This record gives sequence, C-alpha cells and structure tokens, in this order.
Amino acid sequence: MNRLTQVKSITAFDSRIFKGLNPEIEQPERKPLDVKENTVKQELLDLLDWLYSKVSRYEDREKIMKILKEKLAKMEFSAKDVELFSFSINDFPKGSFVNQITISDTIGLFLTALADKVSPEWVTIHVSHMPNEPNLLGYESVGNIIVNGDVGRNTGLRSKGSMIINGNVKGDIASEFQGVSIHVKGDAESAAREMKKGRVTIDGNTKHAVADGMTGGTLILNGDISKLSKEIWGGKIIRRGVMLVYKGERRDVKKTIYEDYE
Repeated sequence: MNRLTQVKSITAFDSRIFKGLNPEIEQPERKPLDVKENTVKQELLDLLDWLYSKVSRYEDREKIMKILKEKLAKMEFSAKDVELFSFSINDFPKGSFVNQITISDTIGLFLTALADKVSPEWVTIHVSHMPNEPNLLGYESVGNIIVNGDVGRNTGLRSKGSMIINGNVKGDIASEFQGVSIHVKGDAESAAREMKKGRVTIDGNTKHAVADGMTGGTLILNGDISKLSKEIWGGKIIRRGVMLVYKGERRDVKKTIYEDYE
C-alpha cells in the first residue's frame, strides 16, 4: 500500500468512528471573578460576623432589623449579589457564640433584610448547604423571596410580601400573614396561624393543626391534613379542590376531616 492510499484509508476509518457524534459545543470564555461582586460579598460577610457578635438569644427582633436596615442603607448591591452571597453562608461562626437557634434566627433575619433592600425585585436565596435551616426568613418582609431548600420556624411571620419555597418548612409558615402570596412546594408542620389576608398554598402535607385563629385570606392545601383548628374566624380553606371553610364557616364535607375535634 502506498502512502497516499494509507492516508485515505485512515481518513475513512476516522470518519466511520466519529460519524453520528454531535460537534463539540463551543464553550463560553471563562471570565475572571468580578471585583465588585467579590467586594460586596465580603462586605456582607463582615456585616453578618459583626451581627453575630452583637446578638444574643433574647435580643429584640425589631431592634435587630432596625440596626440591619440602617447599615444596609449605606450599601449598594443587587438581587444577584444577594443570591451569590447566600452560597457563602456555609458554616457557623467560630468561638463561644450562643447556640444554633440564635444563629439560625440571625441568618434568617439577615437574609430577609437583604431581600427587603432590593425589593420589589425577586431574590433567590439558597439554603440547602447551610448547617441548619434558617428561622424567621421573610419576617415582616415587604420583599419577594424564592428559597431553594428547607426552612425553619416562623417563616413568613407577619410578611407583607411574597415567597416561593422550593422545599419543606420545618416549623410554622405564614403566621399572621398579611401579604400577597406564599407557595410551599413541600411539607409544612403548621400553617396560617392568625392569617389575615393573601393566599397561602401548601403542596405537601401538614403535621399539626392549621389555620388557628385565621381571620382572612385563602389557604390552599394540596396534601394531607392532620387537622383543622377549632378556631377559624374568617377566610377560605380549600383542600384538593374542595371548599372546607368559607368566610370562617365550615362546609358540609366528610366527617373524617373533622373527627379530630368533634
């Protein structure tokens, strides 16, 4: 076989090997880390560390939020900055800090203050990587928050904004809610205590009594219910398309739903 014939043979063999394979996708050029993004992240981490050093278990929530909003008013950052920052909260502070509950409360309040700062933009917050679920996320918030991961107690407490939670609520959700909407894609231990208005949807199951002291709004339950509260004064409750409560009055439905408190 002469050299020309050999080259043709190899070329034909190569084409048979790679026939049917898609061409390599052109990869985007890697860009260096934006200096501004890195600076904002560090400034927020420094502020969170400072807050850790000042907060105690018995610190007033309103006072914490007031301090945070005063300090954040002097800073400039975007909804994207907040999302990137949320990935940075991956460990508890070192040293003799009080306890895990205090830390989880502080993180939840801190992230809520960040979301309020960039409102009305929607903010995505990632929490799955955190050592514990943040508590008080959405506390008295006027912002719009998307959460990826599970959250802890008092989520959406007295919120006046909107939340989408792509996870479970390991505590109560939407207590004293007076906002636009909250949508939980997973389970919740309890929901809508003293809810005043707005729309709350729970796709998963609820563990404890729901809607205790509810006076308004609409609660939609797409999963299993442990039981409804005995004290529902207003609003609507819909379970899997069936109206259970309308304007605070229970409808004529199967007794099994109410047998826990008959």
